Amino acid sequence: MRKQSILALLVAVLLPIGAVAQENATVILKSGEKLNAQLVDLGGVGFTLRVNGQERRVPKGDVAVIDFTGSDMTDADWSKVPSGQSMVLLRNGETVSGDLYDISGKAPLKILFKTASGDRTWSSSEVGRIVFARPGNAVATSGSRMTLRTVSACQATASDPSAIASVSRLG
Repeated sequence: MRKQSILALLVAVLLPIGAVAQENATVILKSGEKLNAQLVDLGGVGFTLRVNGQERRVPKGDVAVIDFTGSDMTDADWSKVPSGQSMVLLRNGETVSGDLYDISGKAPLKILFKTASGDRTWSSSEVGRIVFARPGNAVATSGSRMTLRTVSACQATASDPSAIASVSRLG
């Protein structure tokens, strides 16, 4: 009886650890949709994610960015990504071009990238972002704030197309 109680206690304690041992990430699809998810795996069916407790599979070709930083990409970030190439942006500032080959393991995940100079492997804790393409609705930020003047100009433009010329002069 005592052994069964201990076994049940171990299962109750260890089972949730395995269930939450995946890596949190924002997965941005090429459509612009953002998924706050736990990244589980990359396999033949694409990415396996856990979104709101439900497993979801997303084809690799539908993903634009896997973001481990929790912040939007800036103009400086986008300038590091050549068009048509996949790239890893590491937290230490290094950028590496290549192809994402595999994601496996538990937190931190093991990320395998194939490059022209050979395979590179990182822990997900070393990776800031993996960029495949710019999403259709991506708006890079420079870190500046939108002013009330800019908001007013945008509202005027939306309601009166002839206001576009005056908005462009606002600079």
